[in-house]
Amino acid sequence: MSEPDSEQIILKQKLHWGVFVVPATVFVSCGFLTLIPMFFLSLATAMFGQRVSFPFGSLVWLFAALPGLVILLLTITSYLKSEITLTQTRLMFRTGLLSRRSGEIALRNIESIFLIEPLLGRVLGYGKVVVTGTGGTPFSVSFLRDAQALHFELQRAVKGIPSAKYNEEGQTPPPPMDDSQYMPKG
Repeated sequence: MSEPDSEQIILKQKLHWGVFVVPATVFVSCGFLTLIPMFFLSLATAMFGQRVSFPFGSLVWLFAALPGLVILLLTITSYLKSEITLTQTRLMFRTGLLSRRSGEIALRNIESIFLIEPLLGRVLGYGKVVVTGTGGTPFSVSFLRDAQALHFELQRAVKGIPSAKYNEEGQTPPPPMDDSQYMPKG
């Protein structure tokens, strides 16, 4: 394990603003779902010649939109606290606020790197990088601001790391295991 002082940061990234699309939609939807019953209630009372005044006036919309507002504020806080850092020896990520996802993987343990850019992501400039470590455990970081840059730098950093401790010490690696021991004898 290397010391933190000797690690050089290759790339630091934040999440893309696209993480706000769903919370903003929920916020606006909650508000509009309140306005529809209020409209029909005022229309019905006007038909009968009575005028209805809503308590707290326009604050009713704010109270109805409160769940969406809470989700939006949590997303903003999560966005500000999230970060992805690539050094010459490891990849570290931390996302989320209430539901925290964090981890790190040594570059020498990375087996594959995938870049996923949906159509909307290509248009707006965000994507997802999926890294698979030894043992087959994948982890992904979504809504990256510049996923192509992280993908490119991660590939370069992985290529610059020796693939095994045997190469560092000048030893030869053990021969690969033969699967013939699992085959039926005949």
